[in-house]
Amino acid sequence: ITFVDSGGTSWDVFRKEFLTVFQPFEWKVWMLIMFFFIPALSILMLTHEYGAPGSAYPRTVPVLVQEDGINGQGRVRERPVPIIKHVVESIYVGILAFFHNTFSQGVVTVG
Repeated sequence: ITFVDSGGTSWDVFRKEFLTVFQPFEWKVWMLIMFFFIPALSILMLTHEYGAPGSAYPRTVPVLVQEDGINGQGRVRERPVPIIKHVVESIYVGILAFFHNTFSQGVVTVG
């Protein structure tokens, strides 16, 4: 499948280019990929890495706990990370990897 620029407004050209990517499969196959395969593979990746040393999905994280009455000092304690946070992050990384064609993406967010 190739794209040939036959002129037109920039919106028409963009729409033709964008839809060219989806031509190899029917919309049903794309729905299967987006709503079954990507989440299933992402959760599989999570189950393999969950709690492993150096993993992106740790069971606990160190948190500085500020205690009242100790002059603003705090203690570092281990707090569990909710599994749903890891599930959402894993699916997010799976979708990014699918559209980026690699697992080596560097996601940087402002905030």
